[in-house]
Amino acid sequence: MRMRKLGSGQSLAFMAPPDLESHIRNVIQNRNSESLDAGDVVRWSLQQTCKMTEAMKPLWVMQGLEHCRRTRASQELLAGGLHISDAVSDVSKATRYWDEIQEREALSLAEMYGIHGDTVDPLPNWNGNDPVSQKLVQVWKGLETAIVKDCSMHEEQEREVAHEIERQRQIQRPKPAKPLPHSIHPDVIYYLEHGTLPGLGGESSFKPAFAAMRETSACSLLDLNLDTSVMNVYVTNDFTSVVRQRKGLYKDEYLRPVNWVLSSTKAKDILIISPYEADQLFDRLENQSLVQLHIYAPRVTRSMVSFEDLQFYTIPGAHTVSVLSPSEPSLYCLGLFAGSLYFQDYMRYERLSGFLGIILTFMDSQEDIEISVDRFVSRAGRNKLGWTIDCPFDKCPIPFLKALISLRMRGQGYAQSHLGSLIHSKLLVEENFIS
Repeated sequence: MRMRKLGSGQSLAFMAPPDLESHIRNVIQNRNSESLDAGDVVRWSLQQTCKMTEAMKPLWVMQGLEHCRRTRASQELLAGGLHISDAVSDVSKATRYWDEIQEREALSLAEMYGIHGDTVDPLPNWNGNDPVSQKLVQVWKGLETAIVKDCSMHEEQEREVAHEIERQRQIQRPKPAKPLPHSIHPDVIYYLEHGTLPGLGGESSFKPAFAAMRETSACSLLDLNLDTSVMNVYVTNDFTSVVRQRKGLYKDEYLRPVNWVLSSTKAKDILIISPYEADQLFDRLENQSLVQLHIYAPRVTRSMVSFEDLQFYTIPGAHTVSVLSPSEPSLYCLGLFAGSLYFQDYMRYERLSGFLGIILTFMDSQEDIEISVDRFVSRAGRNKLGWTIDCPFDKCPIPFLKALISLRMRGQGYAQSHLGSLIHSKLLVEENFIS
């Protein structure tokens, strides 16, 4: 880049990542906290150029020797002032010249992988008498052994080019839709006043959490006969009602995140509510002692604080209300429905696997127990093994969980997480849960 007015209107700024800055400080021996200036960067650049030039010396020597060898072969072909057409008309002479100027395209297996002593000189036998080749041989012999070993080649090696495909990201946003009006169903008020859920079905404002996924593309993978009584996690109609859509369209783009959860002193049910309901019921919740409001968020990164125990922030405070702790299956269902990817410890990983019907140990092939490729054990197999954790699934839930987490993550990868490893049948050990 040409900068004719550098210092007279034009300025130059050097940007470098922390690792490169540390390398520059080590090279120029400036390890204190003083800031680097342009002189330090230029000095480092010149030192790197000199090192690269020194490292490329063997390659240039080889190129020079190859040039001298081909020049000598051409002189022998045209000796006596022959014209090129006359010289190549002699088949034997032309063949000898062709063999002379060609370079080997490959090495033998013995040369590539055979045992060579340290005394092997990579420089080919050279008997040139011209001063240029003799000078190049002297330069080669004066090179350091380490440099010669790193560049022991007779020609420039073909570099492996990583072909980069130009990609232009196109974000496909959902089509415009009219929002549905918010409302608080009387059943929600009943839950606040009595601490128990009214009967489900009919015009009830509640439905099981996994049943709410029937309006998404994951519905085909959901077990319609799933026993939701073990989970005890429900959502309100206002939580699931987001926009007005034509019948038959999926609501994949309009899934609410799970942020507000209600628990009771009289039952171990968990009720997921919408932000509107949490805002409208806030004053009621502060002045009663039957229901507690919890703030919640799925743990999607390893360093993120876990909200799994529902004790991060509560209204009213935990010291004023004695709330029954939700059952383990309820907490598992809440985490899966919200899209939580990491577990607190190995024990919770084991118990969640048992809740999903996933076996973590290798079974003897002689045992008559049906285990799928996803390590899911059938109900009959769980009965034979004496399964200690209630598992409500009669068919493997892994395909449904893959679809559910994909909807929650919106295209972001999660294969390296704890739940991603469980979904992809990768067994974890206790070391995977050390922060």
